[in-house]
Amino acid sequence: MPNPTPISGVRVEQGNDNGKSIPVGSTDVLYTENLVTCVAILLVTDTHCFMIHSDSNEANGKGLTSLEQGIRNLGLDKDDICQVGLMGGESEQALLQKKNFLLKLLPKAHITAMIPMVDSAYLLGDGLMRTSKRSLLQIFNADSIVIIDREGIPTPRRRLRR
Repeated sequence: MPNPTPISGVRVEQGNDNGKSIPVGSTDVLYTENLVTCVAILLVTDTHCFMIHSDSNEANGKGLTSLEQGIRNLGLDKDDICQVGLMGGESEQALLQKKNFLLKLLPKAHITAMIPMVDSAYLLGDGLMRTSKRSLLQIFNADSIVIIDREGIPTPRRRLRR
């Protein structure tokens, strides 16, 4: 049985204040899991890729930070031009509400993907957005992968074989 291909990952935890970023061109992957009713917000500018695992627009979700403050904490503002993907949520309507709220904060953003009812989201350093580890297999030309958190500790539940 072949060894899985290791991929360096940066896990994004639930909460508007837990957003993470990687530079464009990075070999790391931003990822989040267990979206359930939450929405993964994937943003790509000309210099960075960002991800937030958002559970609320207001400051009443995990971490008690509003989505607006979470975006500001990442260094983004109304003048930033970015490509945006929205993944997860309980319905297309939930994504539409998140989109409308987000466009008030980032009016120059371009929504490029809205994929409801998925459990995970992945954002590669080249801006590619995916909803499953299975879809990463082809990108990395691998039979199986294991995401290794930047801290270097692989967790078995993140392993996937084709």
